[in-house]
Amino acid sequence: MRLAFVRAAIALLVILSSWLPAAADPTQTGRLPAGVTVPAPLPLGISVIGGTPSDDRKIVGIAFAQDNETRVCSGLYVSARRILTAAHCTCGATNYRVTNEDFDKGKFRSGTFVSRFGNYNCDKHYIPRGDDLALLEITQPLWSTDIATTCPQYSLLPAIEFAAHWFPTPPENISVAGYGFSGSAAQDLGSRQEAVVSLDSVLCATRQARGLSCLPFAEFIAGATPIRGTARDTCGGDSGGPAFFRARGNFIPFGVISRALPVNHRFPDKACGSGGVYTHLGRSDVIAWLKDRGVPDGEPNCGAAAVTE
Repeated sequence: MRLAFVRAAIALLVILSSWLPAAADPTQTGRLPAGVTVPAPLPLGISVIGGTPSDDRKIVGIAFAQDNETRVCSGLYVSARRILTAAHCTCGATNYRVTNEDFDKGKFRSGTFVSRFGNYNCDKHYIPRGDDLALLEITQPLWSTDIATTCPQYSLLPAIEFAAHWFPTPPENISVAGYGFSGSAAQDLGSRQEAVVSLDSVLCATRQARGLSCLPFAEFIAGATPIRGTARDTCGGDSGGPAFFRARGNFIPFGVISRALPVNHRFPDKACGSGGVYTHLGRSDVIAWLKDRGVPDGEPNCGAAAVTE
């Protein structure tokens, strides 16, 4: 019953994409308002559509220079010195500044590029093929509390490996998070937000899902179905942020935000509001890449062992 509904919903999106006006660039990263630089104070608002403020410090915001502008992406704090984000956020980018506080607090760590996953191509016409992942290295660990930094043995690698256990029947909904736009005002970015969205096609194995440029068994679709009539989705600037479950209080990373679905969106100027494509994390090739690029096995919950700034 549920599978039939999911297929019907995705089929409807395919039909809409054939006659609605073209959507905004699905891989565009968040832009800061003209004349505003990080960490200058920003007007803050709800950043994930239908979301609420999040206190989970595994979710990070990234400001960087790209195309002569200051832009914003989001990311996942995967180990004490490593940040996982979307590969397209690193193309031609410099001067990374990373935080797991709201931007207006001005608490940032400097970051440097480490690696892009697989054969990701930074050509602007390239559509990701399950490879929209990149790693950054930060100069010092981020904060575990307002006054303490994260312990050196912190790592989400065990939780990422556990994500594979959710196949083939994960829950109907998934949490997503980021620091991006709200879909209402360009200034609404820079605060950590999360929302529960629909998990529409977990494997992208159907013809309809493949027609939406979702690579089977490497990517998934989420946020395409309103929950109780309300659109809940990621938006510009949320690229690289995590999709995750919480199980018995544990944070289980399931994917990374890659791009908007190639259909017309409820907020066309922000390319959001109608769902997106996410990169799966629990794959053996992704886990091998993380290990090879310096993400160690460690302790996912070591806040009690944190050291004071």
